[in-house]
Amino acid sequence: HDHFLAAETESRAYKLMNVNHSVSLKYLKLDKLKHTFLYFFHCIFYE
Repeated sequence: HDHFLAAETESRAYKLMNVNHSVSLKYLKLDKLKHTFLYFFHCIFYE
C-alpha cells in the first residue's frame, strides 16, 4: 500500500512537472515572438 501511494504521489509530481514544463515552453516561445516583433518594429521605424 505504501508503495502504491508513493508511486501515485510520484506520478502526480511528474504530471505537474510536465505541465509546468510545457507552460514555460509556451511562454518561452511567446517571449521569442515578442522579441522578434519588437526587433522588426524597431527596424521598420528606426532605419
